[in-house]
Amino acid sequence: LYYYNNFEDFCDGLPINILEMKLISLKDEPLKFRLHLQSHTQKVYTFEASDEASFLSWKYAIESSIQIGLGDREILQLLQQNPSNNLCADCGEKNPIWASVNLLVVVCIQCIGCHRRLGAQISKARSATMDKKVWTTSLIKLFQVIGNKNANSLWAGKLPLDDQIPQNASTETRFAFVKEKYQDKRYFSWSEMYGQPDELGMALRKVVQTENVLETLRLIVSGADIYYIPDNSEDQRT
Repeated sequence: LYYYNNFEDFCDGLPINILEMKLISLKDEPLKFRLHLQSHTQKVYTFEASDEASFLSWKYAIESSIQIGLGDREILQLLQQNPSNNLCADCGEKNPIWASVNLLVVVCIQCIGCHRRLGAQISKARSATMDKKVWTTSLIKLFQVIGNKNANSLWAGKLPLDDQIPQNASTETRFAFVKEKYQDKRYFSWSEMYGQPDELGMALRKVVQTENVLETLRLIVSGADIYYIPDNSEDQRT
């Protein structure tokens, strides 16, 4: 983190100090819009924002920088091989470093907080720089193949333009959107066989024999039973 005495010093590239973010701990005072950064030498730097939106923006940016500094970017770089993963799947923020490993979307630090509020039964939040053990080769491949663009063709397939949140959305607006998108599935592009369990089951049995991962996800979210066996099937394996 570089900080400057005034705008002129910023333009001239003359910072007062440079903080190594991986050596910083962050505390905040939300009611006063204050952020306290403590260095490894125990020195505390206090910054005060002018309003809640600015406070949250700075808070999330600093938290993200700390996590990047502490983490390993190898997995993140693999995910970013799909260009659409360079933008948050929910708000469009650049360079997201978090993911929902069951919803198959890469999201920013602000949106992942909303995913956590939904609970792990809806969204399993993981860091793309810190949680190395969860990132198996097959999971990384899924994120590379699908990517945010394709994932959003399902989760936001019926999203009106007016309902899309901006990058600077408030916390509550952001949470309401994330809840409607993933928990309520308000914008989901359902299978045309929705509500027909036998048809969904048969379709799932066929599609899992192909490489069409996106359609597999659509069928499962649409209600296909992953253990479905047709009544007249001689092969009782799922």
